[in-house]
Amino acid sequence: MKGYLYKEWKQNRILFLLIALIAIEQVFLPVQIFMLDRRTLSREAFLYLLTPGAEGIPILVSIMAAFGALAVQDLTLRHDDMKAWGLFVASNPKGIRGYILTKYGFAMAMLMCFFVVSAGFDYIYTKIANVIGGVGLSPRTGFLWIVTLIMILWSALEMPFAIRFGMKLGNTIKLILVIAVFILGVVLLITNPFGMVDAIFAFFAGKEIPFSVKWGLPVISFGAFILSGLISCKLYIKGVFQYYN
Repeated sequence: MKGYLYKEWKQNRILFLLIALIAIEQVFLPVQIFMLDRRTLSREAFLYLLTPGAEGIPILVSIMAAFGALAVQDLTLRHDDMKAWGLFVASNPKGIRGYILTKYGFAMAMLMCFFVVSAGFDYIYTKIANVIGGVGLSPRTGFLWIVTLIMILWSALEMPFAIRFGMKLGNTIKLILVIAVFILGVVLLITNPFGMVDAIFAFFAGKEIPFSVKWGLPVISFGAFILSGLISCKLYIKGVFQYYN
């Protein structure tokens, strides 16, 4: 297991740092956009982000950062879809389970890094905004946690495809999955089952979110991630023989 961990760290430590930089930048980018436009950091910069039309900028930046972080996490699977490596993993005393556990553990560590760094620097940002701008901003810890949980759920859905079919075919399947999720999102937006859409909008508006969403999403996300790892253990050796080069 230590060998797998060492391999993951040596191969992907730069990606870990990149995840942290994305997390930091997504906190400060909205006010940086204002600074580029107005060439100043002042109370007006923080007040601007609270005006109608501009208040959605931090949310949009966070969503874009989440996509960027997921793209970086995908890169941890590069160079692993080789038959020689797969046969080595299968013959290793720790076996496939040890490799998959390490791979999923490292992916989870990256996502937790995204959340911890984001939440930490967001707290610092709100303190700066309140001192300089006097606007009374509150930390977005809850919002960032929800974003991270959705990222965990997405990783749980996509990682088995990359492990089973390799990066090239796995990315094609992921694209199909993205289209399917988009269509599902449109359907949910139109039908609004169980008031889910109302709950999402209420959350973005800073209102209290339902108990079922607050506690249900963590259970679903972490449960799906664990189940995804178990599925990947079953699929790995088939992918090695059928799709790995």
